[in-house]
Amino acid sequence: MVRCQGLEPERNEIVFLDPRQIVGNVNLAKYRQIQEAMGCRNGIILPSNRDWTCFSKREIQSEDFFISCKMRWVDGVEWEETAIFQKYLNRIRQGAPAKEAKTEEALRKRYRRLDRIYESVRKNGFDTSTENLVLVSLDQGGDLYWGPDGRHRLAMGILLNVEAMPFCVSLVHQDALDHFQSIRLMSRAHPHSHLSFRRGSVS
Repeated sequence: MVRCQGLEPERNEIVFLDPRQIVGNVNLAKYRQIQEAMGCRNGIILPSNRDWTCFSKREIQSEDFFISCKMRWVDGVEWEETAIFQKYLNRIRQGAPAKEAKTEEALRKRYRRLDRIYESVRKNGFDTSTENLVLVSLDQGGDLYWGPDGRHRLAMGILLNVEAMPFCVSLVHQDALDHFQSIRLMSRAHPHSHLSFRRGSVS
């Protein structure tokens, strides 16, 4: 494991970021390989002597999951009318359930639970318990990526115009450690910024 004289992220370290700064996600399979090799879930430095291909840039607000979340939480559309719900429902009916749910009832329960989480975040801000946080990683250039899990919470942060959302630091490329220090310092200066919301209406 790489050590960088105190610059490396701490285990379960929380930082506060504008969720709109996230440019993509971490590939699940490749993340699991890194996790297994490093023996931990987060606080990992990716050495600069390797070509890391775990980062994938995506236009988040054009993704089905985000559009579906906006339809539900902003426009008031029922989940059953959204593309993401129909995608998983079709998988279940075809006998190929996704990890999200194995039955139709379990799928509906999952999305009712997401509604409750959304309402809680809207009223109280994000829970900063580490197990409930979206993971964030930095690539070689300092760009930010979520995941591999947590896309619905990321959508909540964007749709609720949260200024600074709590994330748990997962992977940091060695070449991005200086940028990570800037994020760390800003986060420590605003320890309660997860309760701060942008002014104005939800877009």
